[in-house]
Amino acid sequence: MIGYRFSEFKPFESQSTFEKLLKIFQELLVYTSGEVSEALSWLTELDKEYQLTTDDYGMADFIQDLIDKGYTQQDPKRD
Repeated sequence: MIGYRFSEFKPFESQSTFEKLLKIFQELLVYTSGEVSEALSWLTELDKEYQLTTDDYGMADFIQDLIDKGYTQQDPKRD
């Protein structure tokens, strides 16, 4: 009988930076009751502490991708 086999845990190995940030962002939306700006603020703070983004892909890129991919839109009242 074969038991459990354990291997090294490799988090986010095959995910892009956008997918990694999106997963965290969606979780933060639950905690902020759907407040996008507050969730982005929290995500920015987490990025500062844990370096979630890279020099090639930053928070501004993530926010623009959210808009481009239709996950969120800019508030027309703020333009």
